[in-house]
Amino acid sequence: MKAAIVKEKESIPVIGHFDSPIATFGEVLINVSATALSRVSKLLFREYALLI
Repeated sequence: MKAAIVKEKESIPVIGHFDSPIATFGEVLINVSATALSRVSKLLFREYALLI
């Protein structure tokens, strides 16, 4: 799947292709059919990365 994932609090989202998640004990997996990641969002991620 293609996604923007935040791995840690206050970290920069990583945009790319990732394996589909698997729920483990105590977790719930939800199915999202589609959502938009606009060019503006991608630009904001890059700009944020330059500030750190």
